[in-house]
Amino acid sequence: MKTIIIISGILAMLAVAGAVFVGIENFDGTVTGSPYEEGLRWDEARKMKSELGWGFDMNEERLAAGENSISFILTDKDGSPLDASSVSVMLSRPSTSSYDRRYEPVKVKEGTFRLDIEFPLYGYWDIKADVIKGPDKVLFQ
Repeated sequence: MKTIIIISGILAMLAVAGAVFVGIENFDGTVTGSPYEEGLRWDEARKMKSELGWGFDMNEERLAAGENSISFILTDKDGSPLDASSVSVMLSRPSTSSYDRRYEPVKVKEGTFRLDIEFPLYGYWDIKADVIKGPDKVLFQ
């Protein structure tokens, strides 16, 4: 019985050591260098989005690995199309920064944009849109 307990303990310690090793080898680095300032920027962006009342609606519900065509609509506080002076879209994977890409969407008509985007891998992706109109800038996540 003691032998089984000792072997189980050794196997458990090896499993923990293996998990730590895999975690260290796969870690990209610092998630954010200044978390407090990042939090302040996040709060400011949420406040600005709330004050301006801008909306972001992406029409696609399911996207697949490979080439995708995405369209989205920007609206102002009244629900009218928002004529933004600049829009850029950032594609990133939550687990790594290796696949971060920035895209410039094509304006189809006032408030409506289209973007051809490639998801190199299957899984979860973050799509963020920076929208600028005059002095106002909002980040949609």
